[in-house]
Amino acid sequence: MAGHCNGGYASPQGLLSPGVLPAKLGRKGVEMAVAAYVLIRCRGGKEDRVLSTIRQKPHVKKADLVFGDYDIIAYLEFDELPSTFSVAELNHIVTEEIRKVDGVSSTSTHIVTTKFSGEGRG
Repeated sequence: MAGHCNGGYASPQGLLSPGVLPAKLGRKGVEMAVAAYVLIRCRGGKEDRVLSTIRQKPHVKKADLVFGDYDIIAYLEFDELPSTFSVAELNHIVTEEIRKVDGVSSTSTHIVTTKFSGEGRG
């Protein structure tokens, strides 16, 4: 079951119940861990400090400085399977652990719906 999109925001039809994402099965029928990309804008001159702090957060598996509209892209992964994961947990991590880092001015969060390995799809 895929979430429906309405103006860039997930609609309630894509949720099993308020704040709970539907399970997503991979190509081999195994649930994949929940993952998200968080795009981060920093106030001038604070990018290195923000990057260092973000990389220490437990769910952040990778974070890099980038050129473009955002300064940092962080990849977060959660041990919970989608059937037990709550959007409220992701919201808490982004709003309380990432946005409150000194130097962060804004974020944009994107939940991964399908993963592809470097060896092709799957």
